Amino acid sequence: ATTEDIVGELRVNAGGSSYVRVVPGENVERLVLDIDGIEPDMQLTYDTAVVFKKEFNGVEYDTIDAPVSAGMKVGTIVYSYNGIELATVDAVVKDNVDSDGLKSALDSVKGFMEGPLLKLLYILLGIVGLWLVYSVVMAVIRGVQRARKRQGGDNGTKGKSPKSPKTPKKPKSDGRDKKVKPDPKSSTREIP
Repeated sequence: ATTEDIVGELRVNAGGSSYVRVVPGENVERLVLDIDGIEPDMQLTYDTAVVFKKEFNGVEYDTIDAPVSAGMKVGTIVYSYNGIELATVDAVVKDNVDSDGLKSALDSVKGFMEGPLLKLLYILLGIVGLWLVYSVVMAVIRGVQRARKRQGGDNGTKGKSPKSPKTPKKPKSDGRDKKVKPDPKSSTREIP
């Protein structure tokens, strides 16, 4: 196998490209002759510190976070024949992949929204929402109580209908502004 032989492919998380190719880090000489089509077995094992499993559209892929540099080690390749190990080489990335800032930010948000912290966030939002509803209801109740108290006045007529305002009394007359009716029995007349 040569450094140009593609042995695997990794999905790139938040990168400018969706995939990156994996190749042997060095050429591997053919140690087993190609007799009757016999080929050595190849086993690619990814380094879990760099490569992780992630689901995309319902399918789980081996994934690596961007940015990715050509020649970056992502695992090991073991060549064997009939259970006998013939060679072990590094598995490296063939291409450079830059990080896409927007994809990275969106993937971070998506990862947060899918994680266990989301449940905690929903619980906290629920508690805050209930507290706000309680506060509004209590403020309305206090406002209604104050309005009733103002209508009732401060003279202890709580809950009773308010008294009607008093009308001013007319001053008492001294009798000069009254018209006197003539007495039909009397012979005297009043001069106007």
